[in-house]
Amino acid sequence: MALNFSDADKSKYMTGQYKKQIFVWFPELSFGVNNSEIYAESMTLEESIFDGNGELSIVGCISNRFSIEIRNQGAQLKNKRIEVEISIDNGSYNRIFTGFVESVETVRDRSYQKLTCYDALYKFQNKDFYSAYSQIGFPAEISYVRAKLFDFMGIAQVYRSLPNDSVQVDQTIEDGEISCLDAVRAICQMNGVFGRINAEGKFQYYDLEIPSDFLPYPGEEVYPSLEFYPSDGSDSETDYIDKYKKVSFEDYETAPLTGVTVRDNQSDAEYGQYGTTGNMLLIEGNMWCQGLNQNTKNYIAQNIFNKLKDVSYQPFEATSIGLPWVECGDAVAYYVYDYSSGEPITDVMGFTVLSRYLKGIQWLEDKYTANGSEYQPEVKPVSLEGDTSQQIQNLENSVSTISSEVGNKQDKLTAGQGIIISNQNEISVTNPITYGTADYVPGTTPLETGHIYLVYQP
Repeated sequence: MALNFSDADKSKYMTGQYKKQIFVWFPELSFGVNNSEIYAESMTLEESIFDGNGELSIVGCISNRFSIEIRNQGAQLKNKRIEVEISIDNGSYNRIFTGFVESVETVRDRSYQKLTCYDALYKFQNKDFYSAYSQIGFPAEISYVRAKLFDFMGIAQVYRSLPNDSVQVDQTIEDGEISCLDAVRAICQMNGVFGRINAEGKFQYYDLEIPSDFLPYPGEEVYPSLEFYPSDGSDSETDYIDKYKKVSFEDYETAPLTGVTVRDNQSDAEYGQYGTTGNMLLIEGNMWCQGLNQNTKNYIAQNIFNKLKDVSYQPFEATSIGLPWVECGDAVAYYVYDYSSGEPITDVMGFTVLSRYLKGIQWLEDKYTANGSEYQPEVKPVSLEGDTSQQIQNLENSVSTISSEVGNKQDKLTAGQGIIISNQNEISVTNPITYGTADYVPGTTPLETGHIYLVYQP
């Protein structure tokens, strides 16, 4: 994963010292704006593949949100396609967002327009897919179904084979409405992948990178005279950065799955299961799994388990220098000092980014987060008796109880440049750019100096 920025440009972004240029293009109107038409540090970009606080939902399909203030153009921009690119030090431009303008608000004495934009998937939250669904010609393989679904939406996919592409499904809905977004989410769920619109406006299927696979290991000296290797030299690459504000994290890692259950509902006699109980992922009510026989559901469950069995991550939150090539699903690692024992202990902490919030232009800042409970909710066994609605309510109550019992203890770390600082200190940063255009070039970065390793798979 990670966007394809050159190594030279990445090194410049890491310093925080070079001028950045934003270019916003409206292809349908054949015009664009750059820094001279953009208000100060008004750009924000929000991306996520999981924004919940409880059990991990292997789905994604959360729309990216972009906002910016541009000089009032007197043009009708609402619902127009928008493409956003960034460059540094007069280098090449890289796309960071593609979508459409959802709303336009006139601000700053009507001299600027605040644009709020979303990716293409946002339009299909309530779009009915039934007319195309009924014409698919069931039974059909999931690979064919998803091709028809994305053709209907007019969204290109980044080609990739999925674990359960060969599963044949039947038409189970004879009448009514089918949300396009629900149909896409169900495809991602039954294949154990996260889906989202990428920077180029195409739908892409993502896996989570496991930080332990990419962390540095002792050997090569890096500032300040502490020894770490920057890479394993094979499938990964590590960038060393030296600026971040803070990192906080939970005192647990999410437990790896022990099994997967696939069922229509709690009364499904043809439920499928693979693995063991303990920390089981429940796939229930998935529209593409409805009515399948037990052997097929077992096959689906096995493929999902084999894909996700090693996934484990530590919930965290970090604020650091803005790196526009980072994507949700990437692994990052922070070099920190831990003062909990009274003496400074150096450590490298690895995390998986599930959500990110990028803001600013000249003073880019990233906030990464990953939420999640330590264990999946208990999967109630299949019951062929009783009221189904009551069973569902009982399951929801169980989820709520388990979520409330998960501890929220956080170990907070602070960072310094080879010096001892109190763990009671909080680094507060005030962004001094509050007026003018985005052409302002900072002399120094607003972030305090610490140490980061950014880890990603090319």
